[in-house]
Amino acid sequence: MDLPETSSVDYLIVDFSAGDKENVCQICGATPAGNHFNVISCRPCSAFFRRTVVLQRNFTCKLRGNCPINKNIRSICSHCRFKKCIFLGMNTHNINVNYDKASPKISQTSLTAAPKISPTPVMDKMIEGYRLFDEESRKLFFVCNPEELFSSEEEMFKPDTIYENLVYHRSQSVYILEMAMNYYPDFKDIETEARKLIFRSYSFRFARLRVFHLNTMYFVDNANRVVTHFGRYVDRHKHDIFFRTEIDPKESERMLMPIQRHVFSTVSKFRKLRVDEFEVVALSGLIMWMEANQFFGDSRYIMNSDHLLAELSWYEKNKHGEKKGAVRMGQICSILRNIEELVLVMKVARHFKMFLTKFGDPGFLEMQRQKMRNAH
Repeated sequence: MDLPETSSVDYLIVDFSAGDKENVCQICGATPAGNHFNVISCRPCSAFFRRTVVLQRNFTCKLRGNCPINKNIRSICSHCRFKKCIFLGMNTHNINVNYDKASPKISQTSLTAAPKISPTPVMDKMIEGYRLFDEESRKLFFVCNPEELFSSEEEMFKPDTIYENLVYHRSQSVYILEMAMNYYPDFKDIETEARKLIFRSYSFRFARLRVFHLNTMYFVDNANRVVTHFGRYVDRHKHDIFFRTEIDPKESERMLMPIQRHVFSTVSKFRKLRVDEFEVVALSGLIMWMEANQFFGDSRYIMNSDHLLAELSWYEKNKHGEKKGAVRMGQICSILRNIEELVLVMKVARHFKMFLTKFGDPGFLEMQRQKMRNAH
């Protein structure tokens, strides 16, 4: 049975078995020869995997790492073939080096140094960028609050104000941009003006996602407190402190309480699910490409989203098991809806010209698109 046509990374997650995994090689769909290295596979695929590990071969894909692998064209791209072997669970430690007398003899020490292709290469790069952003955003807090340099974590976290919150989030945009440009594939290649508009919309959403992630690290057991950024929080029963820098604090509190309620609700969901770093970074990438596709009005970056979904799917199933992993995948992706609902609530605040800066306006991209349409 040949692999169905794909447009992205479906070849990594397609189920060849049609309900019976013993009937086909999970790598290419050919007639299998049994379980080899923990995966049902044919002799050619198992031999290929063994040779690659024993001989410590490194391959490079001439395309973008998306080559389909089936029994008719499995030898065209060794990089993608080996990547799929690793993705499906072939174990490099289950290889008997001396089984093939003709193969070069290598020590057990060198075998452990066999090439390892990560099943999540895109996410690995993005996580690296997110961690750098995390480090820089924490430094930003101390730049703005040098008096906290020697404070303990307990002493450092203080009630936030709407003014300080806006200044901090706008200031950290430079670090969000550096992360996106250097660690999120293809973003830097978008034409400058389009990239600028997409980023303005994306950075607003990313900042909300970042806030939710921080709340899985701090005040996890305190449902009355929400971290607004590193070093600051809002108390459910003391919203007046948050709005005290406004011209009319009472009116601002009245108008913006729907936003606060939505934030507390989403934070509660994050804490309950214990959303981790990998999942947050995957969501940040999905948000980026959703915004890009929406801006251009087509699906030119759908492959980027597919990459992330495939790697997130692998991560969840590897961590939680097949069935629970699928459920977890749905729960994590549903967070995208929570973020968009929050954006809709904040758009209402924009109409009242309250608290939103131009740079952080969730409706900015929509307004720019409308201007472009009117210009034509």
